[in-house]
Amino acid sequence: MTYSPFIVFSWSSIFYSLGSYSIDKDGFWFVLGIIFMGLGLSSSKYLNGITLLVNASIIYLIGFAGLFASVLSVNNIDVIRENIYLNHLALGVGASCFVLSGFRFFFQMRNN
Repeated sequence: MTYSPFIVFSWSSIFYSLGSYSIDKDGFWFVLGIIFMGLGLSSSKYLNGITLLVNASIIYLIGFAGLFASVLSVNNIDVIRENIYLNHLALGVGASCFVLSGFRFFFQMRNN
């Protein structure tokens, strides 16, 4: 059963957000953060499989634009900068975009 790319994108964004928030803690939370990051990577790999029919240049553009937009919003928008949860959520969306474009690049290079 295949899922909508938006659902898988939100899964990976949530996993990256929870992972980055948990890695900032100590002990058990750090290990849990590593697990969340692994789940985010696996869902991004699944997202790459779903979006194989989308043009690669569009995926690259979304990846780099999402990464830079999330970093700029974390640094320049006061509401996101002051709220730690929104901060990690914005970075999770940017990481999800960037990892998707990275997967597309490396799998495309491997197939050539």
